[in-house]
Amino acid sequence: MIGVLQDGSGCTASCSPPRGPSGAEGRRGHRRGAGADAVETNCGSRRGSCGRATVRLPEQSVNSRTETEKVWSKGIDVRPTARNHPDVAHVTFWFWLSPRHPRGALVEDSRPRPPHPARQPGTRQVRIEEIPMGRAPAKLGLLLALAMTVAACGGGDSDSTGDGDGGGNLSGELKIGVINPFSGPNAPGGEATFQGYEIAVEEANADEGVLGKKVVLLRGDASAPEQGISEVNRLATSENVDLFAGTYLSGIANTASETALRYGKLYWETNAVAANLTERKLGNFARSGPMADQFAQVAGEGIKEIIPDVVGKPLNQTSFCVTHEESIYGTSISEGVIEALEAEGAKIAAKVAYAPTAPDLGNVVLKCQQSKPDVWIETGYVPDVNLLLRTAKQQGFAPKARVSIGSGDTRLTQEAVGADLDGTFVVGYPHFDLQDEYAPGAAEFLEKYKAKHGSEPTFPQTMSAYTGMKMLLDALNEAESVDPEKVLETISGWDKPLGSYAAGYGAKFDEEYQNTLALPTMLQWQSGKVVTIYPEEAKLPDAKVLGSK
Repeated sequence: MIGVLQDGSGCTASCSPPRGPSGAEGRRGHRRGAGADAVETNCGSRRGSCGRATVRLPEQSVNSRTETEKVWSKGIDVRPTARNHPDVAHVTFWFWLSPRHPRGALVEDSRPRPPHPARQPGTRQVRIEEIPMGRAPAKLGLLLALAMTVAACGGGDSDSTGDGDGGGNLSGELKIGVINPFSGPNAPGGEATFQGYEIAVEEANADEGVLGKKVVLLRGDASAPEQGISEVNRLATSENVDLFAGTYLSGIANTASETALRYGKLYWETNAVAANLTERKLGNFARSGPMADQFAQVAGEGIKEIIPDVVGKPLNQTSFCVTHEESIYGTSISEGVIEALEAEGAKIAAKVAYAPTAPDLGNVVLKCQQSKPDVWIETGYVPDVNLLLRTAKQQGFAPKARVSIGSGDTRLTQEAVGADLDGTFVVGYPHFDLQDEYAPGAAEFLEKYKAKHGSEPTFPQTMSAYTGMKMLLDALNEAESVDPEKVLETISGWDKPLGSYAAGYGAKFDEEYQNTLALPTMLQWQSGKVVTIYPEEAKLPDAKVLGSK
């Protein structure tokens, strides 16, 4: 079926149909589209002109793959996206008025779309309509004509994003896709992270938004790495988010950020700690929170400072069992801790990795127990750490000291283990019993959280997520863009000292865009609550170590 489209004014201008881009991308596009009906254009060649286009759609069933050509002129790019559904396929048309846009290529809507080039200053983006594919041939002419009228004949207005950031919408929203586990066993951690983001965004929206727009958070539910890929694809194409943030799980951050790079979208990491996330040196990735090396650093320093007094012997005469969940998160932290301990002459009596989803961790505890350590060090997530602690209690494993890294300091652990937690050390995200000079803004955040949710946060990750989102929004405003290159360039010049943000964080990013001034703290369970005990400048004056001889 052919639809002949005009802008409604009667104006026409001659230009040849698009031949596709040169180079590999063009060749790939035309190979993919071989056999599909072509799309012809006869369009005005510059902004302010008018024109018409002729479009032929391939005659396919609504359940089959839908292929559509970009309609191109020097002034207009029609970029369709499609979602297949059991009974109907939908097509959403977006129009960019961008005089310097390259010629379009044939694309397959069933595949993840490559990143769209950044819009140029002064351009605008218009979403026209989403229609059932079965009615598309009849309505396509009207849609394209309307778009050409808006874009080619009168669409010179720019939106409020300011710079050419590629993501502004006429609705005035700046969309951030949040990738986290919102279902499954780690959903409480994902929800806790999101709650921190919400408060930071509410503060920004109450103060003129970001880049002149209202910030909107859109959830992407990912509880496994492969779901990180699919959720980024969905949010980038169906929701047209401007950038991404996350993530409670390092494995998901790994795949999600790489997928975001394909779309040219920034991925701002606030909570995942695995070392390799920044070591990849992705061009779209920055981490505002602490990484594995920083957890290992604080764990090593805290153990060296505190544990000898607890176990009654120097570190070089102390034996350790190190257990950890087997992903890049647990592995990278544990390797750093072992390296720090061995540098002090400590003995590693056993090292045991395990699958965090295993229903029974009795064998892990048994191996550790059989090594007869003075100190047990564990790195994991809330569900597996809780299971390990319960299992240790059941099997009578009670070393002189135990240290949990990255988890074990929440109400969920307290409910699972009870009074046996007392004396347990935790190296984790900063809590709220901090000196004002160390973490200005922490008390204010806590009050806002309690006013919104009626209780204190379940997870300390919430305040770190809030702090990271505050940094992100500051970076966007300073860069005047959501373009990854511009944002990374902006933060590379930051040198904000410790204490500049809630949680006690500063902001100084290294060449891998890791914030070097985001440090965890060491805490201890005492009488049913966690107490910050290290570093000295963070803990309250009356905080003491339980069990110190």
